[in-house]
Amino acid sequence: MVDADGLIHQLYQTIRAISKDLNQRFESQGIYSSEWSIISILKKRGPMSQASLAGYLNIEPPAISKTLLRLEEKNLIKREIGSSRREKLVSLTEYAKDKYREMEKIIESHHHEILNGISADSLDNMYSTLIALFKNACHSTEDMPEDREPYR
Repeated sequence: MVDADGLIHQLYQTIRAISKDLNQRFESQGIYSSEWSIISILKKRGPMSQASLAGYLNIEPPAISKTLLRLEEKNLIKREIGSSRREKLVSLTEYAKDKYREMEKIIESHHHEILNGISADSLDNMYSTLIALFKNACHSTEDMPEDREPYR
């Protein structure tokens, strides 16, 4: 049986390796994997408030603000006043929508390569295990977003 320290260490190392590889692949697009997660969610869910986006992605408000600023500078998102003056609604620009398929091809290739040779049953088990780990981690810190749904 694997000890807890070894398991968590491997999880961190795997996440870092996946992120590093994806960042290298996205270099041609001028974005980072952290920026892709925001672009992808906005494409799938439509415009969201900055606070909802931060909550959904489990990102601290200062970090999401910094990333959104970079995406604005790259003309990939726009922020507009929402239903209240304090709320900022984030949406994709037309430029981002035009580039989305290109970026999505990079993701599809990346996913295909890193999941290669892993059975569907193993992937289902891994997904269930990761959801349980996430819930346990959020419960211990009370950070579990209320409207959080599994990402599929």
